Amino acid sequence: MNPLILHGRVYCDTCKCGFETPVTTYIAEARIRVECKLRDTLQVVYSTEAVTDSSGAYEVSVADDHDDQLCESVLISNPRKRRHRACPGVRELV
Repeated sequence: MNPLILHGRVYCDTCKCGFETPVTTYIAEARIRVECKLRDTLQVVYSTEAVTDSSGAYEVSVADDHDDQLCESVLISNPRKRRHRACPGVRELV
């Protein structure tokens, strides 16, 4: 079985648009976590972490089959000095 490969980018949503714009800045060295949870109990059954590259991108290989589970990537930390927060459901920084 081939692993699931997740690709994403962490960015600063300065305009608070909820999507990337021409003025979007990407965040290098941000830490993210991918978690897969059981649908009925929301118990975490799989977790792995990654760090974004210089373009704010990350790639995570998710081992095993998590087809019947809820999997999402969440921001753990970012290296920027200004305080940022993750947008619920969107997972980027504002």
